[in-house]
Amino acid sequence: MDGIIRYLKQPYPANEKPWQTVIVAFIAVFLLLALFQPFHLQGVFNKWLIIGGYSLVTAVCTFIVTYAFPVIFKKFYQAATWTNCKNMLNNLIIILTISLGNFLFDISIWHREPEIFLSVFLFYLVATFIVGLVPVTVISFFIQNNALKRNLREAKESNNRLLERLAANEPALPFNSGMITLSGTTKDSVSFNPETLLYIESSGNYTTFYYQENDIVKQKQLRATISQIETDLQPYPDIVRCHRAFMVNIAQIVSVTGNSLGFQLKLKYTKDEVPVSRTYTKLIRTRIAG
Repeated sequence: MDGIIRYLKQPYPANEKPWQTVIVAFIAVFLLLALFQPFHLQGVFNKWLIIGGYSLVTAVCTFIVTYAFPVIFKKFYQAATWTNCKNMLNNLIIILTISLGNFLFDISIWHREPEIFLSVFLFYLVATFIVGLVPVTVISFFIQNNALKRNLREAKESNNRLLERLAANEPALPFNSGMITLSGTTKDSVSFNPETLLYIESSGNYTTFYYQENDIVKQKQLRATISQIETDLQPYPDIVRCHRAFMVNIAQIVSVTGNSLGFQLKLKYTKDEVPVSRTYTKLIRTRIAG
């Protein structure tokens, strides 16, 4: 049970090209209905018009959910908080919307009696789920695979530039020298040389600093938000935001890897990897390039 919960909470790549989802949905449903012709379509005189109609309904309903819903329900569809659970729920919403569209299409061409509307709708709910299972799986795979290829390509480009800079022993950007002291909302504070900072991780109202001192990675927690810390560190251009919960020292990056969710940054002195969300990808790549 814990494994299922962890899987549902795992991030899922945001769909950056929803028009592709609409096209794939249309083609997948058209091919499924054309090849297998379920629901006695073989004996229908104008079956190609009906198959085309159901396919068009699928495209329109998918368009509504993928384009209109993120505008109406902005908080739910935030890319930074998109997970496997939200993606599955969104797929169910798409199927439910297509079911309603198929129902309306059916009663418009067959002129059903109102007394059987409920049974017809339930039929389309079940049928759409069965028929839509394959397109939904294909689309989910397509989104993940597309994100994986893009992130691997961009990670490779960034990694090559990083290796070139490291080989030339080029610093990323100049630091202001000397120790700095940051304070939180309590009396606690943390002091470190900005050149030795590895990364910063935030959890709620607490922020943890990871820095190298005498060949030892130390950590210090402050009661402060990462936005507050980001403001305090503006004079140090190497220390940048890379995720809603992370900041990283560009000068400490030794390699860049990628997967379907984005980039991961490997740093000196630690085995920890710092994630880069899609929002900050361009900024990190620009800073790595120098």
